[in-house]
Amino acid sequence: MTIERPKYPNTIFAVDVESNGCTPPEIIELSVVKIDSGAVEWPPSTWKIKPLHSIQERATSIHGITDAEVAQSPSLQFVKDDIQSLIQHRSIVAHNAHVDFKLLKLSLPDWQPAAVYDTLRLVRVVAPELPSFKLSSLVSRFGITEKLMRHGLFQAHRACYDAMAAAYLFLALVEQARSKGIGIDQVLRISAMAVNGEKPKQGQLL
Repeated sequence: MTIERPKYPNTIFAVDVESNGCTPPEIIELSVVKIDSGAVEWPPSTWKIKPLHSIQERATSIHGITDAEVAQSPSLQFVKDDIQSLIQHRSIVAHNAHVDFKLLKLSLPDWQPAAVYDTLRLVRVVAPELPSFKLSSLVSRFGITEKLMRHGLFQAHRACYDAMAAAYLFLALVEQARSKGIGIDQVLRISAMAVNGEKPKQGQLL
């Protein structure tokens, strides 16, 4: 049986958000990567944002971002319209997507995605035999490291690196699913998060 290659009728955006580690958290870095017709576009849209509260040491130990690095960056109020206009009513994908989704909704209360897809959910179904589902492990497992390096991306837990990694991982998992006879509609159902209590309709990719 021949499985047709997946068709991407529209656009999906891979996102990653880094926070200051406070309670509640604030966005300090955000990257949005466009995936158009199954191709990852470069460069992504990336913002550094000055938070109202200092970045916690524990957060800096993970992503490496310091207060000094964002001291001259705009605050959220000056960039939120640009961010929201890019991803409003659009489908997004992220790794462990509920974390990014919650922070985006906290920061952009009026933001309404068309759908939210999670590569963590997807990989657990498509490749359950893998020893680790961490993004860093999957980047290595699916040969994504070299693709990131070609874009000069070497540092995990930075928004641009992780968003690009999520974009390439999503496409790799779609191919992995296809090789197992799992079509794109089923991939979307598997990876979809409930948004406002509802999952997207079959085949929805806006």
